[in-house]
Amino acid sequence: MAELTDAERFGTGIEFEQSWDVVASETGSIGKTSGLAVLERDLAFALGRAAREEDLRGRRFNPNLREDVRILVRSVVSDIGRIQQLVDATITQPDDARRTAEVQLVVEATTGTRGEFVFTV
Repeated sequence: MAELTDAERFGTGIEFEQSWDVVASETGSIGKTSGLAVLERDLAFALGRAAREEDLRGRRFNPNLREDVRILVRSVVSDIGRIQQLVDATITQPDDARRTAEVQLVVEATTGTRGEFVFTV
């Protein structure tokens, strides 16, 4: 049996820059990505959506908020079927005062691959 490719493991999708602008070539072709980058993108969108739904954005950082974000992260990660385990989640006060929290995640995908990601909420 042939080993699965990253595209088969994690899916493929549109490639985004760090600022969430779509990557496009000079001829206008939209960039595609696969692998952990797709998982990172899906986590970022899911965390952002959940933070809006839970009304966490714009709140001042404090121990209660840290715990609310930790609960949110666990919930979002458990809903993504390609993640087997949340290995570590560190919630810290962001450098940017306009952001609510910085989330550093280490996850283990169902493939055994580990991904380390940093998000701001």
